Amino acid sequence: MYFKIFGSDNYKHNGKYLPELPFIVDQGGKPFDELNDYILYLAGTQDKDLDSTVRLAVVRILVVLNSLSTGNSKFQWRQVVGAHLELLMNALKLDGHNKKGLRRDTINTYISAFIAFLWWTEKEGLCDGVVGINDVDVSDRLYQIALEPSAQRGKQYKIPFLLSRDKTQKGSKREHDSRKAWDKALEMVTQFDAGGLSNKSIAIFHRDEMILRLFLESSLRRVELIHLEVGLFLEPLLSGERKKIITLPKTKIYDTRDVGIHSALYADIQVYIASSRKELVAGKKKSLALIPSLKTGGFFKPNSITNLCREYGVRPHEGRAQGLTERFIDLIELGVSQTTAILTVSQEAGHKIENRNAGNIFLKYYLRAERIVARANAARDKKLSLEEENAALRQSLNNANAELRKLGREAVEVL
Repeated sequence: MYFKIFGSDNYKHNGKYLPELPFIVDQGGKPFDELNDYILYLAGTQDKDLDSTVRLAVVRILVVLNSLSTGNSKFQWRQVVGAHLELLMNALKLDGHNKKGLRRDTINTYISAFIAFLWWTEKEGLCDGVVGINDVDVSDRLYQIALEPSAQRGKQYKIPFLLSRDKTQKGSKREHDSRKAWDKALEMVTQFDAGGLSNKSIAIFHRDEMILRLFLESSLRRVELIHLEVGLFLEPLLSGERKKIITLPKTKIYDTRDVGIHSALYADIQVYIASSRKELVAGKKKSLALIPSLKTGGFFKPNSITNLCREYGVRPHEGRAQGLTERFIDLIELGVSQTTAILTVSQEAGHKIENRNAGNIFLKYYLRAERIVARANAARDKKLSLEEENAALRQSLNNANAELRKLGREAVEVL
């Protein structure tokens, strides 16, 4: 098994600051030199973004490494062959949450990240014959993991055994993230072992918690969340105030729009600003971003925030969808009509309901909420029915016991 540790806040490589850079060690604490050199290559030589690229690549490579070594203490990464990876991919399809397996495109990204690492080690001379393009009828050179030439400009190779994309994962038909997936993501950023973690590592978890909750509880778009500024959350909460209205500095359809932040989340954001955010922007005094990039202290890019969420197994758009669905659930339980509910939620979400596509989307969320409420009501009715049945059985048993006691007393009197 391999584990991730982090460099110091002021870690520097070849004169470049790389704060909290991840490094890999085995269970005995021995550094994985080749993989650590690759991480330095990505972050240093390639100047890849720490948040959106380097950390994500490390997570994916670790998933593959630890999956291959599970139950095999003698596993050596240089001995991996294509068949190992194909077996792993099929196993991951069957080992996901809710017994459905991981999405095929997710599995492909794990395998692609691992092969990118192997390709680099091969080119650097750190391994020999592990991965490459077998030149059939050109040379006798055979690689353990056989790749193919890529037809895409700028791509050095093609991985021929990647999984074909599931038809249910295309476009709008792609299966949405379940609430369980979001609960699991929140658990990852709130329930962790702080022992051995630096203050900055803990602050990163705190920042990521705010990101997930803003998507889930406030149904913000990516562009809206990444442009939130600290100044929007400085006003104190008033006693009994259920929501705090803030004006988003950047949105999609309108120039600006107002959004309500629930008081519990608003208060937690203020705590985050006063504690963890200060840790993340130390030395970057001009930063206004509520959710700062570790690299610049400035605002995230949309794709970077998507990649960050992907580390926790969720997607920003589906967090927004979950939040809107739960808002519909509240309105349905209050007895609000479908038309009024859709008009209300579309306005709160910053959409123009006259847009047909938007109308269809909100109808989909409404119908999803309606099904959830119906299932909950059915389960509640079933529980009540069982409780009533149990109560009737208990009453019958009590009556029978009383009758037996009465018969017993009468028998004693006769004797």
